[in-house]
Amino acid sequence: MVEAAKNHLAALKPAQRAQTIIPFDSEERQNFHYTPVPRKGLALRDMSTEQKHLAEALLSAGLSVQGIIKAHTVMSLEQVLRDLELGKGPERSR
Repeated sequence: MVEAAKNHLAALKPAQRAQTIIPFDSEERQNFHYTPVPRKGLALRDMSTEQKHLAEALLSAGLSVQGIIKAHTVMSLEQVLRDLELGKGPERSR
């Protein structure tokens, strides 16, 4: 997992890295919601294909196969929401 994190961070531009690294004692760590709310960090939509691949490798390093399947299922539902909301809903990460 450490190696996957290092690889992902190494692929980021300095400004992206600054968005990605959040101090451990930051209140942002407690910013968990099931609704779209503003969050700090680097969105997947702002990453290159290679960066997304390395982010996926990091996610895979920290989750079980079942966890990865659940994460991908949740991510796939974003398109369902976009379709239902006719593109007028809140912007979510991709």
